[in-house]
Amino acid sequence: MITSFSKNLLNFLLPPTCHICKLPIKGYENPYVCRFCWDKIKFIEEPVCPCCGMPFRSNVTLIKSPDFLCSACRKKLPHFKKAIAVGVYEGTLSEAIHILKYQKRQAMAKYLNVMITDLLLQRLFDSDIIIPVPLHKKRLNERGFNQSLLIAHHLSNRLSIPLCMDGLQRTRWTRPQIELSRYERLKNVRGAFAVWADFKPAHTIKDKRVILVDDVYTTGATVNECAKVLKKAGASEVVVFTIARVG
Repeated sequence: MITSFSKNLLNFLLPPTCHICKLPIKGYENPYVCRFCWDKIKFIEEPVCPCCGMPFRSNVTLIKSPDFLCSACRKKLPHFKKAIAVGVYEGTLSEAIHILKYQKRQAMAKYLNVMITDLLLQRLFDSDIIIPVPLHKKRLNERGFNQSLLIAHHLSNRLSIPLCMDGLQRTRWTRPQIELSRYERLKNVRGAFAVWADFKPAHTIKDKRVILVDDVYTTGATVNECAKVLKKAGASEVVVFTIARVG
């Protein structure tokens, strides 16, 4: 068993290397990404689409029309009320999430969760329950954990809002969304989630304001399908929260 002293000595003699710039990490708590690279994360700021949260390029957009929606939401409103994301899915943030999911470094969730500010949390305080986007049993067995559940657990603790780990079930295997086009993503997740009538969380969801948690918002296909199922099961509203969003 490695003691704290031994671990500190090892890190001093052989400091971990930043996964991005490949330089040694010294004097920084995060063992995967150095402070210089971490500070390059681009946080999402106003103006954004008030529904899906897509960043707008011009500040003039919402000044002239505070309720202005992006073209996608104007064409068809999603089943969720609004989507909130911490940062833009690029550079350091995309690499950090890759480290969490595909290199299976669960400790990275701790550093990602630190980015969730009190200001963001204020937009979620009036919710009743938190539900993570589920993984299929096969993928859960392969990865060993659900990254969305790690984020949801942190939110639950910070907001003192109950976490319903099994509020949603993924009923069939789906291809990784990252491999697919927008149209293929929509088709891929259609009918892939369910809340069963005889399943206890179905009663927990009814008339509740739900925070639906995922790691990345890309096209919104997955969270929109989940929100559709939750609304059908009786949820009064669904707010989507992700660590990252494709800008």
